[in-house]
Formats: sequence, C-alpha cells, structure tokens
Amino acid sequence: MPTKNDIEEAKAYLRKRLEAETSMRNNLEKFMLEAASRIVEISYKYNIPPSLFRFSRNWQLEKEINEVISWLKTKIEHRMLILAIATHEEDEENITAYITKENHGKTFSQRNNIYCNRFKYELEGTIAAGLILGLAKEKLKETISSNLTHPYSNPVFKEASKKNSSATRLVSKGISYGNGRTNSMFTALDKLTNYGVSQGWMKHWWNMGSEKGAKGFVIFRGSSYPCQTCDEAAMRIHDMSEPYPPLHLNCKCGMYFVY
Repeated sequence: MPTKNDIEEAKAYLRKRLEAETSMRNNLEKFMLEAASRIVEISYKYNIPPSLFRFSRNWQLEKEINEVISWLKTKIEHRMLILAIATHEEDEENITAYITKENHGKTFSQRNNIYCNRFKYELEGTIAAGLILGLAKEKLKETISSNLTHPYSNPVFKEASKKNSSATRLVSKGISYGNGRTNSMFTALDKLTNYGVSQGWMKHWWNMGSEKGAKGFVIFRGSSYPCQTCDEAAMRIHDMSEPYPPLHLNCKCGMYFVY
C-alpha cells in the first residue's frame, strides 16, 4: 500500500495542478477583457445608429470583430495547452492528444470556437445597449468587466430598455442560450479550460504511476463541496483501467497509487 510519503506527494501534485487551474482562470479573464476592449473600440468607429446596431450591419466591422474573436480563440487554446503540459514536456505528445481528442461529440477546439462566438453576441448586445444610453467607451468597458460572469444582469440592459424598447430585441439572441447550465461565456470557457488543464496534469500523473508498475489507484477529495460522483469514487482502490480524475467538470480530486 502507499506510504505516507506517497500520499503527501500526491497531495502536493494536486495543489500544483489547482494552481495551474487558477492561472488559467486569471489568463482567461485577461484575454476576454482584452478582446472586449478591442471590440468596443472597433464598434464605436462605425457610427451605426444604436437602435440598429449589429456587427453584421457593416461587413468591414464584422470582419474586424471576427479577427479579434479568432485571436481570442487562439490565445485561449494556446494558454490551456501550456498550463496543461506545464513542466511535463517529456509527456507533451501524450497529453496533447488526450485533452484535444473528441469528448462527448466535440473536441476542445470545437467547444472553444462555439463559446467564443457566443461571447461575441454577448458583447454585441452590451455594446448596443451602451450606444442607446450614450455611454463613453471607457464606461462601457467598465460595465463589461464588472459583469463578465453575468452579462445579462448588466444594468445597462434595463436602462437601455427604458430608453428604447428595441434594446430587448438586441440582446434576445444572447439570452436564448444564456439561461441554463451557465449564464455567461466566461463561465462556460472557465469550465472548459480548467477541465483541459486538469486532464493534462492527471494524464501525466497516471502515466507516471503506470510506468512505475501501479496496479491501481485510490481517489481522494480535493474539495469539500457536495458531489455524489466524487464521494462514491473516493477512498477505495480502483483498477488502472477505470476512469481517473477529473471525473467531471470542476472535479478537484487527486489520486495516489497502489503497487
């Protein structure tokens, strides 16, 4: 059975993994706010009537916006891969293949593409509302930053609706997918990228145990929030062929090996 040192080593490894996840969240916020700032600057150049504002109203505007979204997609995926591989360069090929493969019908890149495009529509509605209210660019950027995790609770929508009834229509496209499992694309991308990072770290850890001849592993909780899936899997021996952490999105579990 594992020694006390084996268990402490597994816990230390999990703490480093969680630090990498926190770094990913911080980078994601920075990238999304940078993209939002650029898109606000671009949108204000075109002088589209507020009640008619849409990125698609002007092909050049939409082209510039799509270039920013493309930049955002690339930055997110690149940073996720860096943090997922971390100092495990010798295992880079294995880790990359593992976290970028198709999972439940879509790859990481496909989901990243979907969520970044939806973020574009979150911004479109917010910018339209800001234009209706006559907000200065910097003030609008502030409201986007402070409401990144809940964009459709942004007070600019309520104020814009009072001033112009068309404001409700302007954000309806975003609200249709905003209600449900997530209320923002920051939340969706945060879950996606953190899962990718945690997969990378735990794939490397499993590979190390396997190479050392491990015959099984014991899962331990790395968080205290209620989770039936993690509770049922924790503190019992699993065969090396069984699923290992992360067991689901937001799973913070670790594992130590049995030889």
